[in-house]
Amino acid sequence: MNQIVLFSICFVGIFFSYLIFGLIQESMQTRSYKNGEKYNFMLTLVFGQSLTSYICGYLICQHYKLWGNPPPLRYNLGCSCCYFSAMLASNYALKWVSYPTQVIGKSCKPIPIIILTAILARKGESLKRWLAVSCIVVGVVTFNLFKPGKSLDYSLSVGDVLILVSLLFDGLTASFQEIIRGKYQTNSYLMMYELNKWAVVILFPFILFGEGFAVVQFVLKNPEVIFMILAFSFTSAIGQNFIFLTISNFGPLSLSLITTLRKFFTVLGSILVFGHVLTNYQKLSVVVVFTGILLDTWVKSSKK
Repeated sequence: MNQIVLFSICFVGIFFSYLIFGLIQESMQTRSYKNGEKYNFMLTLVFGQSLTSYICGYLICQHYKLWGNPPPLRYNLGCSCCYFSAMLASNYALKWVSYPTQVIGKSCKPIPIIILTAILARKGESLKRWLAVSCIVVGVVTFNLFKPGKSLDYSLSVGDVLILVSLLFDGLTASFQEIIRGKYQTNSYLMMYELNKWAVVILFPFILFGEGFAVVQFVLKNPEVIFMILAFSFTSAIGQNFIFLTISNFGPLSLSLITTLRKFFTVLGSILVFGHVLTNYQKLSVVVVFTGILLDTWVKSSKK
């Protein structure tokens, strides 16, 4: 397949799958259902997301014979636990913060990745990258300080803390992945399969003996939730597939550029669809954050 055509397919696949994913996520978790209930079953949501991605990873590995030699169990388990913990924390955060706040906050992901990969994977970063990341931090702090109706006497909410927890687990996930790639040369699709397989295995007992019965009752009263969960899970799996396809054919730089644009338009879509109000300072901070992300991408590309 022509590389330009393949890149266009990857771009469209990532852009629209995660744009739809974000809109479904916000709609499902912020709307009121019958009797004023909210959807609060994040374990089930992440389980469905992981199960769909696991099936997708299995089918790809089986079709293209990408099994190879998986890394030791301790790395797979550690990586998987950090992976789904990051998703759980960011999903729970939406109970206290808006979706644009969550996306902007998660843009600080390079910070824990740089720190934890330096400590755990023994991989350092340049001063230029630290400056680019500082730009992101300034934008995120400004965005949170100048929320509509808030004074500058800012204190962390539960949602902000959960975003920080999610960022910590993102950094740990990246560190595990760096070790797995460096020591065992595991391909991206096998990593996708192993990551989600263990997430499914670990989360299933919590669903079965925990919130499973409550989820069934909620779905019986609100059957439209089934479609939303399925759409949420499938768009996530499709997005993951295009992410790994992009990394395999065009490298992490191209992926960074695509995901940066995707995040920007996801924030824009959330504002337009759900009517979030941003102050002028927050609008400026969004520009600063994405400028920092683009600078970070440029630094990584120049280093290569």
